[in-house]
Amino acid sequence: PVPPQSQRSRRVSKGKSPGRRGECLKPIDLSLLDSPLDFMAEDHLRTRKICALIDQVAASNGTDHTDVKEVMFFLRDEFPLQMQDKTIDLFPMMHSRCKVSDEIDSILDRLQFDHGEELETQPKLTAVLENLLAGQAEPRPKDWALLVSFAKHVRRHLIVENAILLPIARARLSASDLGQLRDTMQQRRQLNKVVE
Repeated sequence: PVPPQSQRSRRVSKGKSPGRRGECLKPIDLSLLDSPLDFMAEDHLRTRKICALIDQVAASNGTDHTDVKEVMFFLRDEFPLQMQDKTIDLFPMMHSRCKVSDEIDSILDRLQFDHGEELETQPKLTAVLENLLAGQAEPRPKDWALLVSFAKHVRRHLIVENAILLPIARARLSASDLGQLRDTMQQRRQLNKVVE
């Protein structure tokens, strides 16, 4: 089943202000899916903002529940979609479209491995934050350390994706490839034919 983020994102795209570039205070405006690589670049900006918020939440031991909710929403509803966009759609497409001289295969393999590790960690982090908000259990020091480590790990792969992956994707993917990428990203969010 598609996470409830798709419903919240649909509301954002139909009327609420998505926030200007650089603010990254809300999920990405889904009208940007018309240009899937631009959408991914914006998603990366938001992810960096969330990583900073994760550090802040860990440093304060989760005393600001508004911040905790924002991090939890991202981890539960946005992050899995972002990972699927890449591992299911973008990476295989680039494996088949890039030239040997691009030397992209080892980078994609490494990113695929990193994303797999992050997706394994994500449910643990979400559970920690859910328990905190429900008042069921205070996170232990190792829980906060895991959150900080997760944010650091994510930042590291974002550097590679922004500096290497997206520029090569812009050079190698055809208009047809981008249309296919757009369609699958929209379908993943149950928004095919919905975003104007």
